[in-house]
Amino acid sequence: GGDCKYNGSMTMNSVDFFDLPTISMGITRPKGPEFEELFVYDERRSIYKKFVLRQNRLVGAIAIGDVKNCGIFLRLIKDGVDVSSIKDDLVSPSFSYAMVLDLIGQKEEIYIV
Repeated sequence: GGDCKYNGSMTMNSVDFFDLPTISMGITRPKGPEFEELFVYDERRSIYKKFVLRQNRLVGAIAIGDVKNCGIFLRLIKDGVDVSSIKDDLVSPSFSYAMVLDLIGQKEEIYIV
């Protein structure tokens, strides 16, 4: 019976598909010029990643074959972090949590996927 604020929700799916781990989150099929898409494709290692940004903020991602760091991507999306300073690093094979520490601060919580 009380008032409650609903902050919304975000779509997220995780599945193994033909022995390939697959995760999608947020906006994965953007429409409009305000979106930017970054891609990683490594056929030899069966890896595909897609990052969707709007105004230098990560708003969606797809990871196939390599789902490590997806918890970090989820955190960036949920917190609406400006990733302009690490945008090129998102597609790097050496991307890690250490690269975003300054952006998200020293919050205790991290989403592990």
